[in-house]
Amino acid sequence: MTNFTKCEWCVSGVGDDTYIDSETGFTIATVLDMRPELANAHLIAAAPAMYAALLAMSKGEGLQSGTTIESILLKARGG
Repeated sequence: MTNFTKCEWCVSGVGDDTYIDSETGFTIATVLDMRPELANAHLIAAAPAMYAALLAMSKGEGLQSGTTIESILLKARGG
């Protein structure tokens, strides 16, 4: 099994720089040119939720309470 940061990731920005941070304050990635790469930053931030959803579906389980495929896709799109 692959280890990964088991918490929500979010996108934040300072100036033209974009940061992908865990909810525990750990910086996962820094994207130095915010405008062209912002879509990629949101997709990376949604990765833990997408992984958890795929893992649950592969086991025939449902998603975590309050989580929907639509909400995961919205986060990946930056919404």
